[in-house]
Amino acid sequence: MANVGHNPNYVWCNIMHARFLVRGGARWRIGSGVNISILNERWLPNGEFISSDISGAHFVHNFTVNSMMN
Repeated sequence: MANVGHNPNYVWCNIMHARFLVRGGARWRIGSGVNISILNERWLPNGEFISSDISGAHFVHNFTVNSMMN
């Protein structure tokens, strides 16, 4: 693991202090959901996805996440 050292520059200090974000798991923002398919995309909590191999998947193969939002 890298250390900050005795005379780090500003950018390196901030990278080292923000590494907990990466370790904790960065989050993917869905936003409007217009470009995210319901099937085979890791948009569910914990990086899970709905497989297109499930029964009835052909009914929603063209749907995007925004189609389920209010």
